[in-house]
Amino acid sequence: MNIIKSLRFSTLCNPFLIWFVISTIYLTLIFTFLINAPLRADEKHIIETIKLFRETDLIHVIKDYPQVTPPLFYITLAIWTKLLGFNIITQRLFIILIAFISFQLIFYLLQYSLKRVLMSVMLSLLILINPYFIGLSIFIYTDMLMILFILLAILFIMKNRLWLFCIFSALAILVRHYAVILPMSVFVYAFIRKFIFRENIKKLLITSSISVMPLFILFFFWRGFAPQSGIQRWMIENETFYNLSYINSYLTFSFIYLLPLTFYYLIKKVKQKINENSSKIDSANVSTKFILKFYILIKRNWALVLVALLLTVILSFFPVEVSKVTLIQTDTKTIGLVHKILVIFLGDGVILRSVFIMVLFLSILFNIILIKNYLVEIKAKNVDYHLLLIIMWIIFLLIMPLSYQIWEKYLTMIIPSLVIGTSKKLFVP
Repeated sequence: MNIIKSLRFSTLCNPFLIWFVISTIYLTLIFTFLINAPLRADEKHIIETIKLFRETDLIHVIKDYPQVTPPLFYITLAIWTKLLGFNIITQRLFIILIAFISFQLIFYLLQYSLKRVLMSVMLSLLILINPYFIGLSIFIYTDMLMILFILLAILFIMKNRLWLFCIFSALAILVRHYAVILPMSVFVYAFIRKFIFRENIKKLLITSSISVMPLFILFFFWRGFAPQSGIQRWMIENETFYNLSYINSYLTFSFIYLLPLTFYYLIKKVKQKINENSSKIDSANVSTKFILKFYILIKRNWALVLVALLLTVILSFFPVEVSKVTLIQTDTKTIGLVHKILVIFLGDGVILRSVFIMVLFLSILFNIILIKNYLVEIKAKNVDYHLLLIIMWIIFLLIMPLSYQIWEKYLTMIIPSLVIGTSKKLFVP
């Protein structure tokens, strides 16, 4: 009898069962309130493309269709709707299913990294409460399928199952071009491991290279980087080839979306530096304690603060702004939800720009400290997959300015990796 009770208790306390219940409730609420919601933004033209793939010969349609993203999402939904019927609800149910699997993977990767249930649950919820994750969990967008494949690719590279990594990396790229940051990151990670451990990295390089090959085959079919009809419909060149304002925007809004995490990290570092000088501070009176703490912090980290200030000044000449294509095609003057809310409350003037500059500085400082800590680990030959996830974030920042368009939503592809990559630094002793 006691054995049965203990088994029941252990089952109820299973962290994956706990997360299963939480994520099921989360998606049930989304389903209840949004399954019959009117079509949103891009859903209309995405559904039209799914219908095109459903009704046209695949070899013919894959050569040219009115989108600039690869065809795997449209092919998958075309097959799904042939099985379950072509309507909005069946397509949204597919997105919910993909979201559910993705959420289990997010929690698994965090729990695998932290081995702390409560912290894994809290960090998973931090990702899920992002308003864009709520929308991507039900609306018919391509993003969630790409996120699922990226998470699976990360899982298999962690497990050293490199051919499975190769497959899911290729699938992610065949949903959205941007997923190419994953094999690029593995390339960099492989050479770091080669430099430190003298490892044979041939298999890492081969599998990463192969995962990109299907995209190059599509380039051959399209005779360009996207289908010609999609280019004519959607692409409007920006004034510059490389848009530094995108780096500013993604640094700024990543800090805002992960505010509890980023603030915790910065505060933790501040406390560490203060504790190293606690004797000086304790001997001071209350009125001067704050000044001493601030002075000691700046003094011991003046180089990092100076670099952060310098980068902030440079990027402030390339402020947060909407891309040309968005302005022309939609007359939208913000790059996403948070930007829109801030404009409503603060206006689009000096106050908002000052807030953005302050947040940009904190974000740059956060990233500099994070990178510095990983460089210390590289020097100490303490390298694991967390470094790969941080490399993904850096390459994301470097690659995205080549895009013709910017949205806060695009951060959703990198936020899970960034949270998992920083979790070790934050919560593992």
